[in-house]
Amino acid sequence: MWATVKGHAQCVETLLTHDAEAQVVAADSGSFTALMWATLRLTGHVKCMTALLAHAAAEEVRAVHDQGRTALMKATCAESTTQHCWCTLRMCRWRSRCAPRTSTVALMLVARAGYIKCVEALLAHHSKVCAVDNVNTNALMFAALIGHTQCVTALLQQHHETQVRAADHHGVNALTLAAHSGHVRCVVLLLQHYPEVQVCAVNKQGKNALVLVAEAGRAECAEALLTLRAGEQVSVADQGGHTALMWAVINGHAACAVTLLQQLSEVQVCAVNRNRLNALMLAPAAGQASCVEVLLAHHAEAQVRAVDEVSTTALIWAVKKGRAKCVQVLLQWHSDVQVCAVDHSSLKNALMLAVEAGHVNCSTALLMHDAAAQVRAVDRSGRNALMLAAVSGQVQCVTTLLRQHAHVQLTALDDMRMNALTLAMTNNLDDQCIAMLLTSQPSP
Repeated sequence: MWATVKGHAQCVETLLTHDAEAQVVAADSGSFTALMWATLRLTGHVKCMTALLAHAAAEEVRAVHDQGRTALMKATCAESTTQHCWCTLRMCRWRSRCAPRTSTVALMLVARAGYIKCVEALLAHHSKVCAVDNVNTNALMFAALIGHTQCVTALLQQHHETQVRAADHHGVNALTLAAHSGHVRCVVLLLQHYPEVQVCAVNKQGKNALVLVAEAGRAECAEALLTLRAGEQVSVADQGGHTALMWAVINGHAACAVTLLQQLSEVQVCAVNRNRLNALMLAPAAGQASCVEVLLAHHAEAQVRAVDEVSTTALIWAVKKGRAKCVQVLLQWHSDVQVCAVDHSSLKNALMLAVEAGHVNCSTALLMHDAAAQVRAVDRSGRNALMLAAVSGQVQCVTTLLRQHAHVQLTALDDMRMNALTLAMTNNLDDQCIAMLLTSQPSP
């Protein structure tokens, strides 16, 4: 034991030539065996661990001391700093919360810590690469999650399809963990082994690796997936009907969206989720102006003309959310078509919705495109944009509208034969709004 504690590998090997079985099994007053001490030392006695493993039976390797950790689990502390040792032990405790004794095996911990020498030593002694902990995570998943390329390579060289196919309790496999964490080299390595199985696998929400990568904005990993194998998965949607492109724009990952758009046809770009919203509608709803620009560089006309289940366009979605920057970007493409589109339920165009909600910047941007047609349009009640702004008491919007074809708007009557001024007075609105409408009235 003392030779092991001090890390004297040659002494250990010499001692083991005499009654090795008895020495390996022997434990001190704290239930520590020599193998435990070899793996516990922060100096990392890999040679000692290897020598002891050569003489240890399965029960000695599995032996635990009073804290419930085996000797090989402590090998994660080998070649580490005190901080790494503490992080590893803390993870061991976290894994043990659901059970009185952790089901994590040594190979998982050394793979997670990235100790390639320990991984190789354990694999040389036929450690089970397919073993999983109590949340179904195996050693390959741990290595892929952290991005330990050498450990991933060593584990894949065992040629066990089961470890590549395996998924944790969330339904996530090693490829997805590597890609979601942004470890491109690990992704490339994993795709060299049973790629069809990995790229088609989905988690419990129906998301495949490409969808999760887009959601996290890992553009390089998305490119690697698309280049190597996942091209056919680019249009696959999750349980909510969201594709990889939709998740990229919802979360504002413009670079990732660019990568995906290079692989998509017009039909795929215009794909809709369960609420019949396409990516262009989702982007302004989330306030992602940069993603709107990226999307409009591909099949713009088809996207801006598309409507959801209540005939709402992307422009109307942007206006309802008050996304002025998105409105400006959208109006750079086929503005004549967009400004004339109306909300199906109320027959209100984008300008009406903007002034009614008090979105001054949106209304200003809209009035720069075919203002005459927009201010003349009326909703189901026969009210134009000025009437709606007056009824809602939106003083700034009233001011903005009166700069555009004021005479036409002021003299217009709704279905109740009331004009903007009458509506403002009837609704007892702010005197400032009424005064502005009075001073703007055309001469008799």
